[in-house]
Amino acid sequence: MSQPDDSRRNRLPDGSSATGAEAASEGTPAELSLAQQLADFSRPLLEGADTAEATQNALAMGEFFWRLALAKDARSREDGLELLLKTLAQSASDRESLRALAARMIARHEQMFPGLHGPPTAGAPK
Repeated sequence: MSQPDDSRRNRLPDGSSATGAEAASEGTPAELSLAQQLADFSRPLLEGADTAEATQNALAMGEFFWRLALAKDARSREDGLELLLKTLAQSASDRESLRALAARMIARHEQMFPGLHGPPTAGAPK
């Protein structure tokens, strides 16, 4: 009986591994679990969450921005952002606000986890 293929588990959009040990060796604090790193990253989104549902929504948004920050290229990042905008934005003002939030969260990720990013690029949403 063969084992299931886990080769795609814990893979980032660019195909690299996302295991805690490898992330730790690339500049993230080794003592923090991925869940704690995500919570720390999502802190600005969590500040206004006053219910369990709001907390879940903030963490889901944080995870989305985390993945967006790790997108393999600017086109993939923009495609992901467009999906979010189509889902959540109901007006031009909403689109502008979400784009600005995405840019801040991507910059936050790059600052918090520089080992997960290559040299700075102009790939952040405008």
